[in-house]
Amino acid sequence: LDVPGNDPASVLLTGGAGAAPGWLHLVVVYDAPARSARAYRNGRPQPEVSFQTALPLRLGEAWLGRHPFAPAGMIGYLDEVAVYARVLSAGTIGAHHA
Repeated sequence: LDVPGNDPASVLLTGGAGAAPGWLHLVVVYDAPARSARAYRNGRPQPEVSFQTALPLRLGEAWLGRHPFAPAGMIGYLDEVAVYARVLSAGTIGAHHA
């Protein structure tokens, strides 16, 4: 997750490394007013990250699976991509993954 105005190294947010082959259910919750984000990997919350600067999310052009300036992208497939206009609760995320 790249949020302008922050050092990318200090707000690294991923679904975790070392995933076994197969499908991975990954959710990222970005809460601009709280200046925070959290990933959920297969329904399990990962450590929350905090931002010094958090801008309202305005999704225009987006890259899923790779950053446009990165040398390599994600290896795999994306399925059932969804964007919500609200912060999802841990319960909602867990129920969807179950």
